[in-house]
Amino acid sequence: MKEVIIISVIVIVIFLGNYWIENFLESTENELIDKLDNLQIQIEKGVMNDFASVEEIDTMWTNLKWKWNLLTNHQKIDEMEVEWKRFMKNYERKEDSESLVNIISFRTMVNDLHKGETLDITNIL
Repeated sequence: MKEVIIISVIVIVIFLGNYWIENFLESTENELIDKLDNLQIQIEKGVMNDFASVEEIDTMWTNLKWKWNLLTNHQKIDEMEVEWKRFMKNYERKEDSESLVNIISFRTMVNDLHKGETLDITNIL
């Protein structure tokens, strides 16, 4: 009987931990995506002088990436870091088309991050 209780507690802890991680990832992703969408609109309008918003996103990204590294696949975070650095370089050079490609690619990577962490049958198999 003790074994059943111990196994039940372990399973409950796993599911609650997964639920917390998924909610954390989704909420931080949504916050970052909102900022990226605003920056993308500025780039599409040709306004590439707003380094304050880029610095704000860069600070947010720096704070999030180490947390996400603890909770997700390191390789995905590294790929996102490379894409973000490419964006920063292109934004500094005021290359709007390349910056737009980089920001859209980075946004897509951020948006897809928590999908690989959900506990469902396709991710288990």
